[in-house]
Amino acid sequence: FVEISNGSTIVFSRKLAIGQGFGELALINDAPRAGTIKCPQGAQFLTIEKKDYQATLQVVQFYEYREIREFIRQIPFFSHGEVDRFIPAMRQQYSDSLKVIYRRGEPVSQLFVVMSGELAALHADIEDEANPLAVEAMLQKTQHSYAYVAKDVLAPDVVLNDGVHYTTVVTTSDCVLYSVSAHEARLTLSESVKAALIAEGQRVRCLSTPPHLKT
Repeated sequence: FVEISNGSTIVFSRKLAIGQGFGELALINDAPRAGTIKCPQGAQFLTIEKKDYQATLQVVQFYEYREIREFIRQIPFFSHGEVDRFIPAMRQQYSDSLKVIYRRGEPVSQLFVVMSGELAALHADIEDEANPLAVEAMLQKTQHSYAYVAKDVLAPDVVLNDGVHYTTVVTTSDCVLYSVSAHEARLTLSESVKAALIAEGQRVRCLSTPPHLKT
């Protein structure tokens, strides 16, 4: 983990996987560090000097961040300031059609934003989810509760309330998703943005829940 703080207040903490880094935005923008970074537990790091970064990785990461920023800014829920705080933590992932993104009853771990493609939310479990034929069969016999498309945020009410998923979400086409950890989303988003996202998630849940499952 690394913790980023502004004075005595922890702005957010991030769990980094092997190969992930931090601090690149200050180098890209040639700006002072936005916060203090500390590691609450032992870790090993590789570092790269500013001049070496500028000569190698900067151009690649600049265009990656610009692509994410321009896309996320098209989503009404996110202000420009929110976007800038999100970018270092967001990861782009590709998923083939007929893949399970998350399962009903599973604790939340990521906030997902759809960049392209379509996904279906099902009030059902898929036993053999590694088998595309089994996933396709479940899609054919189960009524979709909701279809997610580009610029949709997947179940934000559940993510921001630290709940468990109430549907299984499956890709129905090849998809590109942006994701950020649920913990980081809860820490970095403003209260007004979280309230708007929660309201949207609850609206979708109300529209998509079959009558016999409503309580």
